[in-house]
Amino acid sequence: MVKFVNKSVGSLDPGFSCTMLHIARLRAAELNILERQCALVFDEISLKCELTYDKFKDRIIGYTDKGQVATHALVFMLRGLHSKWKQAIGYFFTHNTVAAKGLAEHITECVQKVSEIDVNIRCVVCDQGATNISALRQLGFSEANPMITVTGVQQPIYVIFDVPHLIKSVRNNFQKYDIDVSGQIGSWKYV
Repeated sequence: MVKFVNKSVGSLDPGFSCTMLHIARLRAAELNILERQCALVFDEISLKCELTYDKFKDRIIGYTDKGQVATHALVFMLRGLHSKWKQAIGYFFTHNTVAAKGLAEHITECVQKVSEIDVNIRCVVCDQGATNISALRQLGFSEANPMITVTGVQQPIYVIFDVPHLIKSVRNNFQKYDIDVSGQIGSWKYV
């Protein structure tokens, strides 16, 4: 798989990929204005902690920018809102989790780069992790203001939490606690 990707698009190093952004630009050129509306989706995925030697670049892969062993990858992807397309545009190796300030900076940089390729990010989609909430708050998100603003981008960008994670949170709370609705008790033991 690595050889196929390298031959097709070149090496994909951590960060926002110029190659993937160029592919997104080419795709956008074929889309009408409605089809260029998209969601920015980001999430961290767990990695198997492993160091690998890349003989072509003569370097060891598996470290974060700060020299720690990578335990996660923070991935950014665009997904069409009115048509079915998606495009990964970048990733970052992290150790345990990315700091909220760093995540806010990545989101800002991503939105600015994507706006340059004539694609409009209308919303961000993520889970309700503490780091995500903190980063979004740094960008202006709150209960009263469910959107963020990014310098250089005119339209607001709405915050949407990932529905499967919301359902999982409800389930987890329901397993721990009984729910009282107008005197009627709901309990996991009845499920």
